[in-house]
Amino acid sequence: MKKLFIILCILALPSLLFAGGITDKHKSVIARKKVAAAPACNQAKDVCSGNEDTSITVGESPAKYRAVQFYAQASTTICAADLIMKKNNSPTFNMTVEIWSNNDVSADSIDGTDATLDDDLPSAIVASGVASGSVAASGIGATYETVSFTDITGAITANNFYWLVIIVDNVGDGTDHMIWGVEASGCDGSPINAELRSDDDGISWADLSNTIATEFQLYSE
Repeated sequence: MKKLFIILCILALPSLLFAGGITDKHKSVIARKKVAAAPACNQAKDVCSGNEDTSITVGESPAKYRAVQFYAQASTTICAADLIMKKNNSPTFNMTVEIWSNNDVSADSIDGTDATLDDDLPSAIVASGVASGSVAASGIGATYETVSFTDITGAITANNFYWLVIIVDNVGDGTDHMIWGVEASGCDGSPINAELRSDDDGISWADLSNTIATEFQLYSE
């Protein structure tokens, strides 16, 4: 009987070692493995800052689109945008932001005095571009604050003009809309050439100003 017990123990030993050894090995590997953190979208890029001397409206009928031009200081991929905004009364629409290419790159100048400004229009969202996540206008306060639009994908190339386009899913009216802060004296570093609006299709644009400086900050990873 004693011999039989010893034989059974010897036969069972490899199974015990296999189960325990492999489990312990896997645990060790898992313990050593580190999951890489996602890149942070916090590298400040093109900016227009100021004191909200004046403003433009967003989501006021009939314009679903607002577009402002900016000059890319570096080649990068924009992943977020901060806009200085406040709500007027009780808007109920949602807002998204996209980066669009410009249709007249060769004629641009960086001093805000492009003689052929009327030819500059937003062309289309940049190649492989992705709109930001949606932001509800109703959640914004009645005093100026930083409104963050995240999860954007917008590749830009240095020394070219692009358009920061904000789109609403349903226009308000003369009472219920958003207000975007503007620096009346213009921007340093990333001059703005034009501000346009499109009623509903993002194709037909109306020229509202050629010296606008809406306040924003763009970010990359």
